[in-house]
Amino acid sequence: MAAPAPRLWLRFLRPLAAQEPSFYRVVVACFLIAGTLWMLRGLNKVHVAPLRYPIAWRYNRQRYHPA
Repeated sequence: MAAPAPRLWLRFLRPLAAQEPSFYRVVVACFLIAGTLWMLRGLNKVHVAPLRYPIAWRYNRQRYHPA
């Protein structure tokens, strides 16, 4: 059962073996653009995490000046 896996990888990677350097530059550029767009799309979403943590405000009442 383990023998078909290496053959499958070779089947996909063999067409990429004898390409010109410009081909690899285009492939890398496509991956960089896709990764950048994926990251920017993820940053564009609203991420909310409700926290329930008690907060105690401590301040000096003599030096407090409300704005």
